[in-house]
Amino acid sequence: MKINNIFFKKAAFMLLAALTAVSCTDDNDWTTDSSLSRLFGVKDNISVTSGDTYAEITFNYVPEATHYIVELSTDPLSDDVPMGGANALVYGEDESIKPQSGYTGVELTVHGLQGATEYYLRVKARSDHKTESRWVYYKEGQTFKTLAEQVFNIPTSTDISDEWVRLSWNTDNVTNILVQVPTDQVDDEGETILNTIRNITLTDEIKAAREYTVTGLTGSTSYIFTITNGDVKRGTLNISTAAPMPAGNLKYELPAMVTKIDNALLEELFEQAKELAGSDNASVTIGLQGGSTVELSTLSETNEVAGVKIPEGMSVTFFGMPGETPTLVVPKSMNIDGSHNFINFENLKITELSGANYLINQGKACNINDITFKGCELFGFGNTPFRLQGSDIKTIGNLTIDNCLIHDISHAGGYSLIHIDAGGGKGYVNNILIRNSTIYNVKAANARCIVQVKDTDMESCKFVNCTFRNILGGGRYFFDSNGTSKGTSTPVVIENCLFGHMNTKDTRGGRNKTGFEVINSYVTYEQDGCFWHEQAETINGTEFPKTANAIPGFDNLGKADTDIFADPDNNDFTIKDEKIKNMKIGDPRWLN
Repeated sequence: MKINNIFFKKAAFMLLAALTAVSCTDDNDWTTDSSLSRLFGVKDNISVTSGDTYAEITFNYVPEATHYIVELSTDPLSDDVPMGGANALVYGEDESIKPQSGYTGVELTVHGLQGATEYYLRVKARSDHKTESRWVYYKEGQTFKTLAEQVFNIPTSTDISDEWVRLSWNTDNVTNILVQVPTDQVDDEGETILNTIRNITLTDEIKAAREYTVTGLTGSTSYIFTITNGDVKRGTLNISTAAPMPAGNLKYELPAMVTKIDNALLEELFEQAKELAGSDNASVTIGLQGGSTVELSTLSETNEVAGVKIPEGMSVTFFGMPGETPTLVVPKSMNIDGSHNFINFENLKITELSGANYLINQGKACNINDITFKGCELFGFGNTPFRLQGSDIKTIGNLTIDNCLIHDISHAGGYSLIHIDAGGGKGYVNNILIRNSTIYNVKAANARCIVQVKDTDMESCKFVNCTFRNILGGGRYFFDSNGTSKGTSTPVVIENCLFGHMNTKDTRGGRNKTGFEVINSYVTYEQDGCFWHEQAETINGTEFPKTANAIPGFDNLGKADTDIFADPDNNDFTIKDEKIKNMKIGDPRWLN
């Protein structure tokens, strides 16, 4: 132990002497290997904000650094990987990335990245008089991902048909278009698995045109179109093709120059359809060109404007072709005398012209299985779109209004929206269904009901997923069979509906022999309008009288509709209250 202590004391003395000798050099300074005079790194504080083909990168200023090198790569980066690999992008070798005067950080935006791609990132500092720093890695070697790129132009309605979609884009650097449809399966990350049904290789001519029409598609179908450059996605569109022309023995597209459908045209088309069907009962689908305005009228024997007559035995669908929704204008109500399997209106705007007041105002005998309005907007009628009147027997099997907007019906003559005043069974609609629709501004002072069936029995009436605002006149009913001895065989159903502001506080409930079934339907708190108060009550300080023939079963949301809808006074009924939106009530179009 003593010997060891002596040895260490001698060694320490010798080391001190050596250091003293070194300190006595001529330049009175250290002789230093320049490789040991290294810049500090940028620390682990690199941040990235991703774009589609770019990224905004920031990191701290390094003292004495004159510029920086930034490297990104789709391959992993480490100290063993040389700079500038095959899949790397290097920025700053021209000394362009410099500290910014007055800032403690460095900010730069790098371009030329690929969309929806994961990148590794590293940064080093350089100086004119010191050794460059070591690499510093983004999040200790993790990646960041760029956003999905979108080089597709957004298609308009004129770019989408039932059988084709016209695609266009804004770059030449693309190679393929994938056409995919979603499956009912999901991957490990919960994403829907797509089935590629077509892989289109883009020729140089197509690339130069920056446009391609994908044909052979199916109507009313959702497709995912992805444009790529090799394996890199450069844009994605989710497009639903237009509805195809409904079935018919004869399908006829109205030429663009034709602006009127009259009796002569209907009779001509019906003759062709009968020949194809080999029967005196045949169907015709008439397609109106997108964006067109077509008059539905004819001339009488005295050369006056008259309503068209659907030929006996003819079933007809008036159909709006893809593009801007066409408009069907009616100067005189149409004549549906006789027997018809169906009379349908689809994807149209329908309004009156020159005081017609009605679309259908049927007084003569008829027997029709189905009358349907689908995807239509009905507006501007002075009285009502649908009326059965007179003493002849008129029988309609099913009246369906689906996915429609109905508004600004004045009811100046005191009519209901569906008005059947041919009493005692002289006007008969077996089933009425209104679903996925919005009815608003049905608001003359003497406007009557949504549905009125005068002293007549019927099978059913249902309102499903509908939104209502500014409907009903004073002392009028939502549904009325002119008493409680007539009406539907089963209760009138009001399901998943939403009622906003009413025209007047003096509305009534409903009269029907089997009553009403209200399912998951709601009203808003309003100072005007109530047809559900079974007794007088005060809500939020406002007194409401007992409603005559109240319809029970509604829940009150306790809010004014201006607190629920985006802009109801300007007919925007988008539900802005997230809690109510999640309840999935009302017309589904306002839930998005």
